[in-house]
Amino acid sequence: MGRKIIISAAILISFVFAAGTFQGVFAAERTMKIKIPQCACDSTDSTVRSSLLRLNGVKSVENHPAGQSATVVFDDTKTNFDQIRDYLRQQGVTVLGKAEYLN
Repeated sequence: MGRKIIISAAILISFVFAAGTFQGVFAAERTMKIKIPQCACDSTDSTVRSSLLRLNGVKSVENHPAGQSATVVFDDTKTNFDQIRDYLRQQGVTVLGKAEYLN
């Protein structure tokens, strides 16, 4: 009985290490749309773009002033919606609601 437990634990540990080794293989480039009510203002537009492009994992930012939103492409192994929202809040930019994921 003890031998079966040891073998099961060894197999489980092997899967955990394998998953960690191949984590980069499962990384996904995500695209999300976020609502920014101040985005119609030119200074906010520039703040959103320049700030987010400095954030690790953000690949591109496209602002949509008419829709008061921005589309953000990012690496989901390096950042996520909560980090992006919090980072923008530190810059004085309000993000409303949750992200709308486009992929």
